[in-house]
Amino acid sequence: MATMFVKVLTPLARAVLLSLILTAFAYAHQCDLSRPQLALSQSKEALSKDRWDARAQACLSLIYYRLGDRFRVMKVLRDAEEQLPQWVIDQIHQHLWIEAPELLAYKEFSDQYTLSGGDCMIKNTSMIDGNGYLIIGDFLNPHTKKVTRHLAAYKCNWQLSNCRESNLICPECTIERPEAVVKVQDYKVIEVYQIEPELIERNLRYIKTVLELQRLRYAR
Repeated sequence: MATMFVKVLTPLARAVLLSLILTAFAYAHQCDLSRPQLALSQSKEALSKDRWDARAQACLSLIYYRLGDRFRVMKVLRDAEEQLPQWVIDQIHQHLWIEAPELLAYKEFSDQYTLSGGDCMIKNTSMIDGNGYLIIGDFLNPHTKKVTRHLAAYKCNWQLSNCRESNLICPECTIERPEAVVKVQDYKVIEVYQIEPELIERNLRYIKTVLELQRLRYAR
């Protein structure tokens, strides 16, 4: 059955499927961040054989991030954006979102666009200038008529009054099912109102990193 399925695939589809299978089996053990030099060597070796290995690409940027080498972090990810197909970039994004949303926040704050779509988190979070409320949940996009996960922003003054919508991305989107409201003051998350039981821990790590990077930029 599996053999028949592979035979009906186009040559390109077979190549993509084979690459995914090899990646899953050959590199599943890699990226031991407790041994950065070994992981660095393994990632480079994997990429010398397959530039489309999303896990190795993500691992390489993770290691440089842990080592404090921000220049190489950005070079790895920008090279990936310029040279790799979108489906590989999406996989890199997913690996980094799971392992280190802080790294994604750093990269996307630096470039002001996302590695893999959905740029409401970086752009709308940045719009409140350190004071306001962020709402995470399912929103209706009136243009596409689709409900998707989204982050909306409300900018306030320092006392968290006189708030107004401040959304660069999808200002017309309307809330359908809120998950959480994040209260931000002086570039710090001071309270989280959890409405639904969804896991938002990675969202919070991302948001906190963006706020801190924004605070450091304005402090210069």
